[in-house]
Amino acid sequence: MASADRIRWNEKFHKEKNAWKKHSPFLDEIASFLPKKGRAIDVAGGPGRNALWLAKKGFDVTLVDISDEALTIAKERAITLNLTMTYAEVDLEEGSFPEGPWDLVLCHHYLPIPILPDFRRTLSPHGLLVICHPTKKNIERNAHPSARYLVDEGVMRTKLKEYKVTVYKEAWFDGVHEVRLLAQLKGEDEQQ
Repeated sequence: MASADRIRWNEKFHKEKNAWKKHSPFLDEIASFLPKKGRAIDVAGGPGRNALWLAKKGFDVTLVDISDEALTIAKERAITLNLTMTYAEVDLEEGSFPEGPWDLVLCHHYLPIPILPDFRRTLSPHGLLVICHPTKKNIERNAHPSARYLVDEGVMRTKLKEYKVTVYKEAWFDGVHEVRLLAQLKGEDEQQ
């Protein structure tokens, strides 16, 4: 499966190589909550549109993706923008999640539920988790992604009991129904 996924994503990113997408507008919305620097990981970040934004903001960024094509594109864009990042080609369903500690874990349009324990395990004590992902309501207007890759509405709240959620929204954003959240691990005194 990993090989097929890598091939599929490589083909997709190769076709879109010259299409620079802007970073997620949710990052602008939560920018005041983010630290001014630190170690950040962009999980399944493709050609790095969000990772590049984080690097511009001063983060030490690691971009992780299954697609070597996406990572090559991200490297080229980082060079063009005079930015430095670290790159890791990892199949997150089969490989090891990169070791932290991470001050910021960003998961944008990648189904995070199976790797939520990795986020919790690798976040620094005051680290932040940022997730943007389409919900099943998205199918009402969009054929892609299919239901298999979507989360049920409200499910992310139930999966984040160890976190203090600062921002949580589920709504239509630019034609996509998604959950957007910013959370921080609860301290030991808040775990009750």
